[in-house]
Amino acid sequence: MPEHRRKFSPQFKAEAVQMVIETGKPIAEVARDLGIHDGTLGNWVNAWRREHPEPDQPLSPVERARVKELEEENRRLRMENEFLKKVSMTARGHRGGMRICRSPSGPTSALLDASSSQKSVALGLEEPVTAALSAYLRLF
Repeated sequence: MPEHRRKFSPQFKAEAVQMVIETGKPIAEVARDLGIHDGTLGNWVNAWRREHPEPDQPLSPVERARVKELEEENRRLRMENEFLKKVSMTARGHRGGMRICRSPSGPTSALLDASSSQKSVALGLEEPVTAALSAYLRLF
């Protein structure tokens, strides 16, 4: 015998949705209390939320400052990353296997020779890579 589908009035649906929205209770709990399937109530709640989107809350001054700080840090890190890519490519072509590494203590701090023993290489200022790196680090 085929299942009989229950019909719910628009008022019942609205009240059920409001119970979820206003109380903050999980959909499954409200559905259990009302004796309906949680998927059904979930569909009603989703439909209501699509029809009544919440306006974006404006950021507080603290949140705005944090966003600005993170955007500045992101910009600085992107710039540093681009610079390191360029220096690394120059160093590989110039010294045959050199790469730039970041140390946990600060910005770029060591040039490593990748060809033989991974030792730190002290370059004089006459080297173009060191001169470029020194100029970059003076920006910060």
